[in-house]
Amino acid sequence: MLSSEVIRISKEKILQEFYALGTRLEVPKNGLINTTVCQEKITHVYLLESGIVSLSSITPQGQTIIYQYFSQPGFLNIVPLLTRFYLGYENDMTVDLTARTACVIYRLTVETFMAKLAESLVKDLIIQTVLADYMTVMEKIRDSGENSTKVNLYRFITQHASQDETGVYVLDDFFTYTEIGNYLQVHEVTIARLMSELKRENIIAKQGKTLCIIDMNALERLK
Repeated sequence: MLSSEVIRISKEKILQEFYALGTRLEVPKNGLINTTVCQEKITHVYLLESGIVSLSSITPQGQTIIYQYFSQPGFLNIVPLLTRFYLGYENDMTVDLTARTACVIYRLTVETFMAKLAESLVKDLIIQTVLADYMTVMEKIRDSGENSTKVNLYRFITQHASQDETGVYVLDDFFTYTEIGNYLQVHEVTIARLMSELKRENIIAKQGKTLCIIDMNALERLK
């Protein structure tokens, strides 16, 4: 079995190859990256290099539902493309990819992507990506019905924290208590209370506006 470090290096190398094949786009905060509409042809694949992107839709009542945040480098819209290509599946949803912070995005044609998909290492990475997206959505559905808000928050932090240049795990400033509350569908006051508990237990700390995870292992155990 390959080590996690080997897998990480392989993923970074493959993503760099895709970046080289695409067009680099700098998308401002709240900029619309792409909209996928039922029955409309998908012409481009989008990859995230840096920033935070949300996958969302708007209900008939005008409510915005966020299904997923992308906060790590990787593919953004390959699931609808591949379900159409391999399964002929269409749902009746229109979904948006929106830059929630300033983002660096790469766009490449579907033809270029599919040609690259023939490579075995690339196919392995795509399978990992699709499975990770599937697990994210399934966990969100499960958590909304089974787990406590506390557990859901702990999982959210561990999923979206990233290491800074000093190796410390931090949560991007974009993820305010209001933003997290909206995603978890609870009031921001509840999020603030739970964060205070973690601070008292010396699991997290605030440095300025940045939330730092002091003890990631403890947070992993709690979730």
